[in-house]
Order: sequence, then structure tokens, then C-alpha cells
Amino acid sequence: MKKSLLSWIVLSISILQIQAQTLSWNAYPAGATSFVNGILTATVTSSAPGFQNGTPKFYAGNTVGNGQCGIAGGLALEHLFGNITNAHSTLTLDFTSGNTTSGLCGNIAFQIKDINSDESYQTFADWIEISATDGNGNPIPVANIVATGGSNKTITTSGNTRIVKGHNNSSYGSRSSTNCDDVSFSITPPAGTTLKNVILKYHPDYTPSPSDYYNFTGPKRPAYQYISISPITVNAAAGPTAVNITSTPAGCTTNSGTVTIGTVTGGTSPYTYNFNAAGFGSTTNFNNLAPGNYPVVVLDNNGCSLSTTATVTQVTGPTAVATTPTSAACGQSNGSVAIGNVTGGLAPYQYNFNNLGFSA
Repeated sequence: MKKSLLSWIVLSISILQIQAQTLSWNAYPAGATSFVNGILTATVTSSAPGFQNGTPKFYAGNTVGNGQCGIAGGLALEHLFGNITNAHSTLTLDFTSGNTTSGLCGNIAFQIKDINSDESYQTFADWIEISATDGNGNPIPVANIVATGGSNKTITTSGNTRIVKGHNNSSYGSRSSTNCDDVSFSITPPAGTTLKNVILKYHPDYTPSPSDYYNFTGPKRPAYQYISISPITVNAAAGPTAVNITSTPAGCTTNSGTVTIGTVTGGTSPYTYNFNAAGFGSTTNFNNLAPGNYPVVVLDNNGCSLSTTATVTQVTGPTAVATTPTSAACGQSNGSVAIGNVTGGLAPYQYNFNNLGFSA
């Protein structure tokens, strides 16, 4: 919304894995354009002339600036759009924990306050565009980006982008009217993948007559914009918590070890498995393995994963053998050797006596 000379984006985000959590912005450094907390990296950018009055910065109360509509505990962003017809602010929410995961296993929900029109003679309007990317790098379908509620709003789509626009209500100063209300959003990745990032772009409606918006003579001067974004609820899905893995050892001189992936606890079936970074598939039995440690990742149908390690040991060879010799009689070749108990190794055993070859 345009009011006075103020433009804001306000938000709070939750990020832990099992239950809904809230990430507070009270540690956000004033004037910074990025903030990291756990799995989330939030980045705010703007086109020229850009941020004003020390923002982005944290606001604890439910008003921002000089009493404008706000949501408590948010990050305030004031943007001077000036007379540039493509000026905008962009908020990017990245859920990959610094590119160390494929994203959030779950969905998010939040509200945006004060998406409305302000000056009827300019048909001026706030304009919000929201798009998202899944853990495979694909656009999340716009049907999974849901916007509901609010008065005097037009909710449309463009490709995989959800658009919410305020429209003219024939009055000035609508921030103090019922139009200072909330639109609720939820973003859910498709089954089998995660939520990698969300991009929120905020700008004026440039369509009707951009030159009027930025005429700094007379009253037609919506130079600053603001909206307010609520704390963001992260509803993390409960993924796999355990997997039963069995293995058999490799031989002393052969790569004959095996690994079998068994029952998975938790998450939502069907599951796929990535053994030794070979890619996900349905195979659960792996043969002809050398001794060593093998990484295993279990992926459920919601895109939640569990990582563990399978270990293939090596059979320990014989460490001792009992032999009983019998001496030959004088001048005769009637001596004998009896091979007895073998210590260590794995029966059955074969024996090579005097380089005559192995036999049982």
C-alpha cells in the first residue's frame, strides 16, 4: 500500500523439522539485506532507488513507521520506487540450509496485510507476485500456491506465478479502512519433492498510466510503498526416522559382500532408495560389494529423506591350524601329517599340502 512516504515488507519465518515453528526476526541486523537462521536464508533486494530509512529492520509492534498497518514481530522494508516504472522489491526465502539439502520437507503458510489501492484518481494498486521452486529445481504449480481472503483484491495467475492485486475503492487513505486486512497464502510442494525456495515480488501496478504515478508535482506522487507479511508458519512433514539394514561380509579375496535395505519406520510410502550415490530407485538388495562403508538415503513420498550408512565387513581368515605329524620309520617313507582344528576363518576349509593344490 502507498501511504505517506513509506514502503514496508514485514515477515517472520519458522523453520524446524517436525512441528510448526516461528523464526523471529528480532536478531535481524538493521539495514542488512540477508538473514540466516537454520535451514532458512532470507534475501531482500530492490531496484533503484531502493531501500530507505535504515531498512530492512525489525519491528516488534503491529504498526510500522508512523502508525501504518503492520504485523508484530516482522522485518520492515521501506522502498522508494520513485519515478521508475519497473521498480520493485523482491524477497527470496531459501530453505536449503545453505545449499546443503534439497529443501524443506513440508509446506509454509503466511499472511500479507494491506494489499490495496490508495488513490482512486490514479487507479493505483499494490501488486504481489509469488512463485516457488521445488527440490528438483522445477517450478511449483500455481495450484499449489493458494491465496485466499481480503477485501477489494483481485487474485489471478500468470503461468506458475500467483498474483494478488488491490483495486480501486474510490477513496484515499484506505490503510485505515477495512482494506487494511490480510490475504492468506499457503505453498505446498508436489508429492515426492521438497520446497526449495519462494520468491515474493512487490511493486506498484504499472499498467494504467505509469507516468501519472511518479509525477512529483501535485498530489500524484506514490513514491514509497509498503506491505506487511506475517510470521511464516512452517509445517514440516514427519519423514522417515529409521531403516533396518542388514549386511553380509565380503570374502578375504573376493568382493562378495551384500547389503539389504529392509523396513522403514516413519514417513509416507512408497519409498525409494539411493545406495552409494547411484541414484534413487526401488532396489533394496545390493550384491558383489567390497568391504567398506556405503551411504544410504531413504526418500519417502513427501520428499522427506533419511540418511544413514551401511557397513560391509570382511571375513577374518584362519589364524591357526592344528597339525599332528607322525615320524617315518628309519629308511622308510611312511610318515604322515594330520591337519586338525582350524581357528578363525569361515568353514568349510580347503587345504593345500606341500603345494599339491587345494582340496577338502
